[in-house]
Amino acid sequence: MTPPPTRRRYRHSIYLAIAAVVVAALFVFLIATNAIPLFGAKSSAGNALKYSEAAPIAAQGVSTYQGGGWALLVAAGLDSSSSEVLPVNSSSLSTSNCTFSLAPGAPATITVPAYTGNRSAGLAPAWEFLYRDGAGTVALVLVIDGQATVFGTIGGVFCTSLFGLFSAVPSSVIDSSQAAGAVAANATTFFNQHPDANATFGLLGGVSFFGKSVGPEWTLKFSTCAFAVSPTGTGAEFNATVSATSGAVIYSETRASVPCGS
Repeated sequence: MTPPPTRRRYRHSIYLAIAAVVVAALFVFLIATNAIPLFGAKSSAGNALKYSEAAPIAAQGVSTYQGGGWALLVAAGLDSSSSEVLPVNSSSLSTSNCTFSLAPGAPATITVPAYTGNRSAGLAPAWEFLYRDGAGTVALVLVIDGQATVFGTIGGVFCTSLFGLFSAVPSSVIDSSQAAGAVAANATTFFNQHPDANATFGLLGGVSFFGKSVGPEWTLKFSTCAFAVSPTGTGAEFNATVSATSGAVIYSETRASVPCGS
């Protein structure tokens, strides 16, 4: 039986709240560890990867790190229409009871190419992956233009508790290209108006929160707001959630004007 609209909206709101925390956390960790400025050359579709292409590269990169035993929790592909320079803010981790340990040999800065390809193809030149081991430590792995880097590990009371809510990503999830294709018709008007919008393709293995559970889902966001720590102004935005097992569109919405800082 299909749940009523109010129940579906409540379920979706819980997921969106947690997903927002995850995305914010990813940027906090990059900013706090001198992983910026983000800058670079243009990247064409030929240098961009689907999730199914980037994930094995990340898995190989982290396979033996600190003894191995890593399970994938979160993946996120990023398409930026322009290069962004972000300031360092190392105080953000201490205020959230998190710790970050930079991996030996990890670079002090990361080059994330701007992307000029088709956003609806589900491709990205930059991917971020979060893995958890048996002790609850989380490893951050970056795949930039097909090259994997274990950037470091995340720990601390808050982050260990947060990521403890997550389930591992099953091997049977649909690809980012399939998720993007599932919402292409819904996003046609948006893409016609904003072909160079920034894109985020986020995959979560699942989460349990206050007795509510959500299975594997893709969250896709296309926005004219810049990838930045404190973006200003307003922008247009398209959001969608897709089941990562069936490919069904759970939710989609276009908003003509949203505060970029939100």
